[in-house]
Amino acid sequence: MHVRAETHGNASLQIQCEYKNLFGPQSNNLSSIIRGFKGATTKNIHIAGFCDFEWQPLFYDRIIRNELELNNERQYILENPPNWERDRNNKENIYM
Repeated sequence: MHVRAETHGNASLQIQCEYKNLFGPQSNNLSSIIRGFKGATTKNIHIAGFCDFEWQPLFYDRIIRNELELNNERQYILENPPNWERDRNNKENIYM
């Protein structure tokens, strides 16, 4: 953070804080791609009449490093949907 102070004659001291993002511009990265995808998809889903559609609030990205990890992720994707009924994050089961 850089702080710049300016005075003008008898005017009071004005301080402006300039915040620099340490990671550079936040475009053309995974988060901006997912944000754009989710925004466009949400708009189309709402136009289609599904007004109560909501995304899961966060996502977790992980680099898959080998065939075993890839197969584990594939298995999770196949087996996870039936588990939703008893998932603690399911709004209907919030007080489980």
